[in-house]
Amino acid sequence: MAKAKTKEVVQEVETEKKLGINDLSEVLNIKPASARVRLRAASIKKAGRSYEWTQEEFDNVVAELQAEAPEEAKPVKTKAKKLKAAAEPVSEGTEEEEETTFFDDSNEEY
Repeated sequence: MAKAKTKEVVQEVETEKKLGINDLSEVLNIKPASARVRLRAASIKKAGRSYEWTQEEFDNVVAELQAEAPEEAKPVKTKAKKLKAAAEPVSEGTEEEEETTFFDDSNEEY
């Protein structure tokens, strides 16, 4: 009898935790990957291998994430963007751009 009752309790707990990342991303109007990033930034722990909440826990998580200022307002500079910005010439607008001359080594023998 004790094992049957334990199984029922475990099944009840498993059915309670039914809200996850997809539900959170829909509520916040962001992609699931962005929702995970926001959860990590807010130091919200996973329930095992994935994020799952009961309705009450879910409401608390949503309230906490909505209370925080979104980090999306800051421009993100990745390594590729930094390299591209460094490679682009800076033009003043009033001066003519200098012409770059490349040497043609295709006819030389080595």
